[in-house]
Amino acid sequence: MSKLKTLNFMKITNQDLRGIFIPHMRELSTVRTSTKVAYNAAKTIKSALKASEDYDAARQTLLDSSASKDENGKPKTGPEPILDTNGNPVMEGGKPKTEMSYLFDTPEAKVECLKQIRELDAMEINLDIFPVSLDDLSSSQITAQMILALRDFITE
Repeated sequence: MSKLKTLNFMKITNQDLRGIFIPHMRELSTVRTSTKVAYNAAKTIKSALKASEDYDAARQTLLDSSASKDENGKPKTGPEPILDTNGNPVMEGGKPKTEMSYLFDTPEAKVECLKQIRELDAMEINLDIFPVSLDDLSSSQITAQMILALRDFITE
């Protein structure tokens, strides 16, 4: 039996962590594979979810500090129109479709908050991973898309 891989680090943006890496790691966790791969995947998923929680907390802090406040000092939320890619309201039943959103005192405050969130999304972090070799995955039924998405988790 081969030895378990040791901890490594991988650089990844918060956006790629949440949009690509975590979904594909979750998909890998559903594939029938060796105990070693399952164990290393579970440890890596735990690390990725912790990093995602840290992102959520930082994003929430940005929103809480930037949004308009109610009389109790809590961020205000309210319905805002959903816009299409051209900036036009999406219509539903003859009315603009809305979603709950944070409210801001000025358009500039909203723009600045969204700018800071985009910066947070683009921030590169060091993620703790427990990689596996391509040979370890040889008996697993994984797709080329998963291999591409998890390339830093898989060694040759």
